[in-house]
This record gives sequence, structure tokens and C-alpha cells, in this order.
Amino acid sequence: MKKKQIGLIIALAFLGILTVFPFYLTIVNSLKYNLQIIESIWFFDMPLHFDNYVRAAKEIMGGIFNSILYTAVILMATLLISSLAGYSFGVFNYPGRDVLYFAVIMFLMIPGFVTLIPQFMLVKDMQLLNTRAGLILPVIATASVMPVMFFRNYFEGLPRELFEAARVEGAGDLRVFISIVVPLSKSMFGTVAIMTGLMAWNNYIWPLVAANDRKIMPVILQLQYISQNAKEGMGPVLAGYVIASVPIVILFMAATKPFIQGVTAGAVKM
Repeated sequence: MKKKQIGLIIALAFLGILTVFPFYLTIVNSLKYNLQIIESIWFFDMPLHFDNYVRAAKEIMGGIFNSILYTAVILMATLLISSLAGYSFGVFNYPGRDVLYFAVIMFLMIPGFVTLIPQFMLVKDMQLLNTRAGLILPVIATASVMPVMFFRNYFEGLPRELFEAARVEGAGDLRVFISIVVPLSKSMFGTVAIMTGLMAWNNYIWPLVAANDRKIMPVILQLQYISQNAKEGMGPVLAGYVIASVPIVILFMAATKPFIQGVTAGAVKM
């Protein structure tokens, strides 16, 4: 093995350790009471207090339900809107198509904090503050921009002969999309699903601004309400972090392969 390869492996291993180490500390200390954390922060210490997880789960289950609901709705709406828009931009040729496409893509250049106040005022005028719709609809609009670019680039590379053959057989545009385009684009749909799911689950700033009712808050906000005392310390809070990360970790592990395939096929190919 060449020295360059050895050096690369060592560097990647070091980066991997740096990435995993905070999660390791979170899990280790989520099973401790306050005194145990102070005396032994780096390693497991007996006894292990699984009651921290019980307490945390009781206090954030409502938030987890909210987050699952919001993520599912945002995910499905984003996939539908962005795939249809990408299909339009990538397959059809009509006047103003490129102008409209670049107008949509230009939103990627606008930092999110710039639109935060106008977005808040718009939602307030629509009387959607402190509602589930107010937490979902603006995120769908924001999350749909980049997937439009991914889908358009991917659909442009699909063989036009398949579309023409389907139309000869009498299939309409929607039928072509459902029966041909979607089955051939599973990797891209998986990529967009992962990206959108992570963004929706970890969205913090907008719910912080648009919701002050704990009943509709996602889990990322409800973590701050986990109660603790001097004996337990940060144990229940850290347990809540672990619980809140489980759904999105499962999603990412299940879709890692299509995520990599889709990024390679749609985002790199121009």
C-alpha cells in the first residue's frame, strides 16, 4: 500500500472519529445522573439510568408526532411539486421555459434569513401563525427550489424514444410521467426525499419564529422543555436528543444507496 493511500486512510479515520465522537458522548452521558457526568464524562459509569429515556420520551412524544407529521407532509408535497416542475422544465419546450426556470433557481441565491421577516409578515397576514399550516406551507415553498433543479437535470437525460413510444400508444403526458418517468427516477426521488426529510426534521428557526404553542411545536423545540433536577442534571435532556435523532438516522441509513446514486446522476451531470 502506498504512503499516500495510508495517509488518506489515516486522515479519513481521524475525520470519522471527530464526526462520531459527539454522538458517543451524548449517548454515554444520557445514561447518567448529574454526579456521574461530573466524575466520569468520557466513559459509561454504573449504574446506567435508562429512566432518563423514559422521562424524556414522556415529555417529547407530542413533539415527535408533530415532527413526523410535518416532515411527512413537507416531503410528499415537495416531491410532487418539484418532480412535476422538473418534468415540465426538462421535457417540454415552450416559450419562456428557460426564463421561468432561472427565475425559480435564482431563489437559491437568496439567504434564508433575508426572507424570514417578509415570510413572517405574510404568514401573519394570512392568520396562520401558531397553526400547523403556518409551520408547513412556507417550508414546502423553500424546500422545493433545489429539487426542481435536480429533477430537471435528471429528466433531461432520460431517453426521448421512451416518451415518443408511449405517446404513440396513446399515453398522455401525466401517464408518461407516472408510468415511465417515475419508475426510471427512483434514485433521484430517494435523494430528494433524504435531503428534504433532513431539512424538515431539523428545521429550527422557522418554528421558533412562527409557533409559541407547545402543542404544535416540533420535537426540536420541545427538547428545551424537558424537566431536570439537581440529581438528574442533563441526563434526560441528552436522552431526548438521542430519541429525537433516531427517526432521521433510520431514514438516512435506509436510503443511503439511492441518495448517493441520485446525487451522482442528477446533481453532477449537467
